[in-house]
Amino acid sequence: MTRAWAGAVLAGLAGAGCSAPNPDVVTVGGTATQLRLATLSELYTAFTDVRGRPPADFAEMRAFGASLPQSQGGPIEVSEAFLVSPRDGAPIVVRYKALLRPDPARRSGSAPPGTVVENGPVVAHEQGGVNGRRFVVFGGSNRVEEVDEARFNELVR
Repeated sequence: MTRAWAGAVLAGLAGAGCSAPNPDVVTVGGTATQLRLATLSELYTAFTDVRGRPPADFAEMRAFGASLPQSQGGPIEVSEAFLVSPRDGAPIVVRYKALLRPDPARRSGSAPPGTVVENGPVVAHEQGGVNGRRFVVFGGSNRVEEVDEARFNELVR
């Protein structure tokens, strides 16, 4: 997902708010929960690439997204309401201490098109999920996967 695309998706989703649990609306690129997780991972990954370390908290990641220039798909505004999963109605858990390797090629945009980026650790996930399954998102690749409890425990130990 490019930052410009994430920003466009984010603009539509962030404005909707999350006052109560909503159905997980299916969109062109997935469900609303999947898009929120992918956008959070995109910000987390970009922050790590630029600063060489993970964000300390939501406020730092939020400020970074807001400061991104248009040439890098910014600014990307995220609200506290954006951190609520429409699928389970609970706050999304962001693992701020998950370490990613900064990737200069990804940061500079010089990685060839179609380059497969290795999955990093889970950087965010649904708090409870639905029917014993929850979405997780991997830093670096921004890939969202729905996992059962056993797989979740393997990924976040």
